[in-house]
Amino acid sequence: MKYIVFVVAVLALAALSLTSVAQAKSLIWLEPSEGELGTIIEMGSERWTPNAVVEIVATVSPDGTTLGSFEGPLAVSRADSEGRWSVRFPIETVGDFVLPSGPSLVYLRAQSGGTPIAATGEVTRAFALIEDSRRPSGAGGVNLTVAVEGGFSDESFYVSYRRVGDEQFVLPSNLVHANPRQAYEQKIRGLHDGDWEVLVLPVHEAQLLGGPFDEVEAVLCQFPACSLSLDSVAEVVRVTTVSVQDGEVSAASVVLGRGENDVEPPSDQDRLVTDDGGGWSAGVRFGLGIGALTAIGMLGLAARHLSRPRTIG
Repeated sequence: MKYIVFVVAVLALAALSLTSVAQAKSLIWLEPSEGELGTIIEMGSERWTPNAVVEIVATVSPDGTTLGSFEGPLAVSRADSEGRWSVRFPIETVGDFVLPSGPSLVYLRAQSGGTPIAATGEVTRAFALIEDSRRPSGAGGVNLTVAVEGGFSDESFYVSYRRVGDEQFVLPSNLVHANPRQAYEQKIRGLHDGDWEVLVLPVHEAQLLGGPFDEVEAVLCQFPACSLSLDSVAEVVRVTTVSVQDGEVSAASVVLGRGENDVEPPSDQDRLVTDDGGGWSAGVRFGLGIGALTAIGMLGLAARHLSRPRTIG
């Protein structure tokens, strides 16, 4: 099989949908991400502007489709000299920020000097407010488990998802490194009711063996350089389809391993050798529309494409 290796140019951060925000590597973290009124949550960052005062503001949406103005602050903190900060506070009505009755989504944003320091998606996190066991629409999710078999100790993979019918999968900026001795678990949240496809995309030669899974066509793009165009290339990938109803959390599990006709993967030294695009790539296999990208830097990722329609395992 012949691979085409190319280097991907990176765009500046763009406005993202709420689904894309959930997949992006955020500047801030939030724990827990759901609970009832009065739940004590903790927010923080390790990559903030050093010594800056941080305010947490919030807005409420019944289903995550529309957002009002952010009010607050609900809490205040200060980053240290290395840009690290954290703060704990309850989810409750504070000043002009008023929580309505019933389940809803609370969007919490960290800002300094009255404005976010980065794209809104990087500094905003959602908290699902549950009332009497009722979850808000848009607070559904998937608990994903990925097991690795066949001795792929050096395998890595991306996890992404899309609503059934969407065209592209947004690959996050961070890789997951496989551990054959322990299954990987990820909580995907912020999904609206409906059918969703979960993609586990190996970087090297592992295949998706168990699911069950479906084979679908999709455009794969790397966050933050995601833009659809006529030049976008669709690939055939294996996905696990799950249904989300009433804002509940579903479960999905996949198994990565070696196919029946696969040979042992080459050594690390062999991986560094490429000839005529037929060697091993240390990057990611995905299709991007080069014509839609305006380069502002090089990411250093290599992407592999088969010369014919294929299934990525």
